[in-house]
Amino acid sequence: MDGRVLEAAVTGDARLMKDLDSHNPWVLLGTTQQGNTCLHIASIDGHQGFCKDVLTLSQSLPLLNAINANDETPLLTAVARGHATLASVLLRFCCDQQLSETILKQDKRGFNALHHAIFRGYRKLALELIEAEPALSKAVNKCYESPMFIAVTRDYGDVLEKLLQIPDAAHGGPHGCNALHAAVTSGNADGDGAPLLCIAASEGNVGVARELLRHCPDPPYFDAMGSTCLHIAISFGQEDFVRFVARSPQLQHLINLPNDTGETALQLAARIMPAGDERKRQTMMSMVAVLQLYLSNLSIHAEFTSGNTCLHIAAIHGHEVFCKEVQALNPSLLTAINSDGETPLLAAVASGCLSVASVLLRCCRDQQLSGAILKQDKRGCNALHHAIRNGHRKLALELIQAEPALSHYVNQYAIAKKIMEARHWLAREEDKSSNTPMHLAVCWHKSDVLSVLLEHDRSLGYQVSTLGNPLLVSAAYRGHVDVARELLKHCPDAPCYNTRGSTCLHIAVQSQQTEFVKFVLGLPQLQKLVNMRDENGDTALHVAVQKCDPKMVAALLLHRDILTTMVAQ
Repeated sequence: MDGRVLEAAVTGDARLMKDLDSHNPWVLLGTTQQGNTCLHIASIDGHQGFCKDVLTLSQSLPLLNAINANDETPLLTAVARGHATLASVLLRFCCDQQLSETILKQDKRGFNALHHAIFRGYRKLALELIEAEPALSKAVNKCYESPMFIAVTRDYGDVLEKLLQIPDAAHGGPHGCNALHAAVTSGNADGDGAPLLCIAASEGNVGVARELLRHCPDPPYFDAMGSTCLHIAISFGQEDFVRFVARSPQLQHLINLPNDTGETALQLAARIMPAGDERKRQTMMSMVAVLQLYLSNLSIHAEFTSGNTCLHIAAIHGHEVFCKEVQALNPSLLTAINSDGETPLLAAVASGCLSVASVLLRCCRDQQLSGAILKQDKRGCNALHHAIRNGHRKLALELIQAEPALSHYVNQYAIAKKIMEARHWLAREEDKSSNTPMHLAVCWHKSDVLSVLLEHDRSLGYQVSTLGNPLLVSAAYRGHVDVARELLKHCPDAPCYNTRGSTCLHIAVQSQQTEFVKFVLGLPQLQKLVNMRDENGDTALHVAVQKCDPKMVAALLLHRDILTTMVAQ
């Protein structure tokens, strides 16, 4: 590339570019070592005026069609670099010139302009691209992600709706997942079920966690088994990460948060400490000391078993004065998240405490805590969803004025419903881990999403995975009572034992899910399970005795139909 052309493109000097073109039009077609033309360079730097002037020249078509070393056209370059307005200009020109192939071009990673637009959050541009070239929806990148799949993971309901109107739009994702899998798991974790914060905890990457929190104040911190990143750091002996959590205002609430088995991080450390070698024992003792030191100074940060801080509790009960004073003492409480995925603001709105919600909203806005305002609970509902659903119009208007982005979010219930209406067969597709969207809804405790799927097709409740696990067994393993209740409401005779003959009661006892055991024992339609044997000839009572769980044994012995004379085979 001529040095003068490069200078003009880098600085956006359209006058110099036109002067060079007037003497030799072909000079504009030169490229850098990376294969970039002057239009690529200007697109990288977002020089919209320069690009518009280039499009008026005789060499505009070759420049628009030119592909650099990354297989990017100038349109792709503009979208990928975050220049949405410029990309819109280039798109319109491509449409006017009927350059479909240029619009459809995919880069070396398989991303087309639509992938990039959705991935970067440019919803308006994404809708323009779909309108201009619907075939963009058919492309899948090298990570096997379709535009529809990415739209669902970003909760972009308007983009999803447009894509669902295209009959042959691709709907696939990585690991054999489809868009409905994504709708069910959205807001929980990455594709492998491990949130980034949990991965960082397992590897002790404090720097990674700090950077993640800087950009995402409320990232997921639970893995699929219900362990927080703090539990994971303790399990892997990552002492520095434990200190980081204890000192981080955004994560301190995890110290009292139990995992799925009811164990706090401190209890976990105390339990596994005697089992390790001397070095590991010293590490555990150090971590216990860190947590105990924090807890000894704990006052307003105290949490209850549901993960609620005192600010959550006060917000739920409408104690406005208390909320004002406690958040003034420690503003980090505004970002604390309970076990339902709620901030104090969300808890206040969901509980109908409007004056408290309004106070907390102003506090979040004053502290520039956009993440706390935008937070969605485990059902994918944000504060605006709750305000509108409960008829709180004034609060809804306050929320929109404070954070307009709240209106962009579509909860998982709505997304799942849209997908089911357009592509119901996706509910039966398994990913590479043999999970259908139904199984994921059960695993991730999404009873509302499960309800949507079952309302559309009750037969989905009878699914058994290729690994031999029916939905009720999966719910039992995780202790998800409300999921099981929703399933049985639609499918009263849903399969209740796996291919090894273990019933959901066996599994609940084995996993020490006491509440689920009580649920089964109190349900007339599942009474037949009480004395049922597995393939080893054991009843649920035998399993409870083998687990040395006196509470579980007592619960089973109190059931009127239990047969204590049955001998294990």
